Amino acid sequence: MITYRLADLPIGLCHKNPPRPASLLDYQTDEAPLFSCEVSEGEIESMMHELSALRGGEAVNPAFCETFALYLAIAERLPLHGGFMLHSVLLSIDGEGVAILAPSGVGKSTLACNLIRALPDRVRIINGDKPLVRRKEDGIFYGYGTPFCGKEGWYEKSSVPIKRLILLRRAAEDSVTKMRRAEAFPRLFEAIHPPKTAEARTCLPSLLSDLLGSTECYDAALTKGESAAACVLRALYGKEIPT
Repeated sequence: MITYRLADLPIGLCHKNPPRPASLLDYQTDEAPLFSCEVSEGEIESMMHELSALRGGEAVNPAFCETFALYLAIAERLPLHGGFMLHSVLLSIDGEGVAILAPSGVGKSTLACNLIRALPDRVRIINGDKPLVRRKEDGIFYGYGTPFCGKEGWYEKSSVPIKRLILLRRAAEDSVTKMRRAEAFPRLFEAIHPPKTAEARTCLPSLLSDLLGSTECYDAALTKGESAAACVLRALYGKEIPT
């Protein structure tokens, strides 16, 4: 078993294969694990079939499939420790966390790239696809970069306090409006990896409600053009922030 510090928690992972991606070893720690995860050969094989299907039948690395299955096993346990995995692109804009949420293919990465073009020295990608989110002892929700970050490989070994959620959908014209908590909750819930155990599921609604209560949420109906980034910045900050 190797212990990693993920979402500021020491978590043990029992590998049958070498850890993949190897960059996960950058998170290794000598701390005693808070909890540990292991997956069966059947779960690894199931993950191989799933990822291969998503890649059009392309062969996949068994070691990566095992470690990704372990990452999902972490997500199963995180609600018991104030956290969850969020399907999003997590940005840091001037040190504040901005998460872009949408189903795959809607344009999260495109919007992130356009925001970086607009503010090249002030926007960083903390995680490009599957950040871990956890409420720490100070009551603030932080988003964490990990090597499980989408095909682009965008991540930093860092964290950022989450201040804004952009709930992205595709539209013919750019429009960004602030949302109420009740409106945002179902769309946020769809972006969470749902745990299977009843105990972990019970923790999620209050965690998500507290996240919504501590952040600003926006319905972003956007095109894929560069004008979308300017529309987002106006909505979030009241103006297009100069570079």
